[in-house]
Amino acid sequence: MPPRPSRPDPRINEKLNEALKALRSGQPDRALAMVRRVLEKAPSHPDGNHFASQMLLMLNQPEPALYHAERALAADPSNHRFRLGLGAALINLNRFEEAYEPIRRAADAQPNDAEGRYALGSVAVDLGRYAEGESELREAARLRPDWIDPPLALASCLLNTARASEAVALLRELVRSNPDHLPTNALLSLASSYDDTLTPEESFAFHTAYGRCLERMIRPAARHANTPDPHRRIRLGLVSSELRDHSVAFFLRPLLEHIDRDRFEVFAYHTSRHEDGVTAAIRSHTDRWVPCDSCSPPELARRIMQDRVDVLVELTGLFARNRLATMAARPAPVQVSMIGYGNTTGVRTIDARIVDRLTDPPPDADKLAAESLIRLDRCFLAYRPDDDAPVPGTGESNRPFTFGSFNDIKKMSPATVRLWSSVLTACPGSRLLLKARELGHEEMRSMLADRFRAEGIDPARVTMLGRIEDDRSHLALYDEIDLALDPIPYHGTTTTCQALWQGVPVLTMEGRAHAGRVGISLLTAVGMTDHIARDEPHYRQLAAEAFARPRPTTADRLALRDRVARSELLDHAGLSRAVQAAYIDLWTRWCEKGRTG
Repeated sequence: MPPRPSRPDPRINEKLNEALKALRSGQPDRALAMVRRVLEKAPSHPDGNHFASQMLLMLNQPEPALYHAERALAADPSNHRFRLGLGAALINLNRFEEAYEPIRRAADAQPNDAEGRYALGSVAVDLGRYAEGESELREAARLRPDWIDPPLALASCLLNTARASEAVALLRELVRSNPDHLPTNALLSLASSYDDTLTPEESFAFHTAYGRCLERMIRPAARHANTPDPHRRIRLGLVSSELRDHSVAFFLRPLLEHIDRDRFEVFAYHTSRHEDGVTAAIRSHTDRWVPCDSCSPPELARRIMQDRVDVLVELTGLFARNRLATMAARPAPVQVSMIGYGNTTGVRTIDARIVDRLTDPPPDADKLAAESLIRLDRCFLAYRPDDDAPVPGTGESNRPFTFGSFNDIKKMSPATVRLWSSVLTACPGSRLLLKARELGHEEMRSMLADRFRAEGIDPARVTMLGRIEDDRSHLALYDEIDLALDPIPYHGTTTTCQALWQGVPVLTMEGRAHAGRVGISLLTAVGMTDHIARDEPHYRQLAAEAFARPRPTTADRLALRDRVARSELLDHAGLSRAVQAAYIDLWTRWCEKGRTG
């Protein structure tokens, strides 16, 4: 028989209430210490274990959180709050299948509890059960109209199922009633980058509003103790949760592998608990490695100021697990954004974004950036291919001509589906191969099939695949593609580079803002400007011309890889020199300003 809850001890409840007050006052560490003292005397106390689990999750420590969640539920198996707590801990460990059942049981036990419906909707979305997830999130919002979390999660679901314009419409309403809610402003800014119905100016306005919201919350440092000497060794700080096997690493490693260690002392602030072989490789090019996954934004800012970092570089933009709140505190005198995000951050304490003249042509692009744009005289990226990338081939000999894209599902906008459908219509007998993580779920494949069907395309012509865990097998799949198609309005970056390295040409279309111009820079870097379309009719024309030619042979693909290998895109030393020069210039300007001011 399960253990019965012990008789409440008023002294323990008093201690737990004190811990709860500490938590609500923004002191989770102190609150956790208080709860742990309670558990030393009563290790099986259900509320004590539940509170400990919740606080540990707030401190980004999911493994011990799971331990306490399991103890809480073991002490009181009928408590629906404890079931939700167990589900939350499992979700934070990415164990979604295991999380679903306790959350479902909790929601069924209390059908009018908004928290249960919200938790069930969230985990259903994580499992690719999008219809169930949307329904539960809408019900949670109905039950508690004043609670912003359910509609915010719903907007995220819409964005992650390639419905950015619906997400933006919902988030606009949320921002109107919650103008200072930072997560809503952040998600609205991010979603706007993918919305094919918005102008770049509208997206910039959302990012600007996000930046102002952040500024109202965080006061930047007024002074820095850094010695303003432009000739001394510069302390360069990197802030990212992506110092691991992640797309950012393909472009960061060329910079670090060729950095002048006599000129720069490199500090890396790794804000993720995940580490792998790529992490080790990046770490080998740093002087100081600072694991800070559990650091709050103010704590991280204080650490960076203590280290007296001169130039601080963030690599994430508004993507998940960003540290823009730390950047808003201006812990370094010079702050830069680069590589990870295809838009302005909206944060004025970030002094510069590193781009190039093709991604951000003057003067119009300057009006779409909160930061100063530092334009390199070359492609703003250099790509480092996988060490074990397979040799390019041609795939099945009897297959039809195949277009393809392995881009993130968020980029498969309605405009992209219409454009690619028009390409398939113009090229009878061809097919389209798509691969994205969400396409591993039947509901996402069905949704996307319906969108192609609405454009007059038989879904049988569209092959959809989910994530392939093995990198080598993922890259080998490019053998089944003859021409890679760039989406609009948000181009591919890593996918474009991988396609080119695997010998597959890429077709892109010129956009107005950075996210819709990256393909121009990448293709120009490898001398393939004939694959840049001016507009949709030109895109269809270039696709049809490729379709009409003989399919690329293995020799053609090997020749393209050789061309890429000799191009600016793989000029790692050149990119590193250009970026280092930009850092030095920014640092020198700050030093001169300090001496004259």
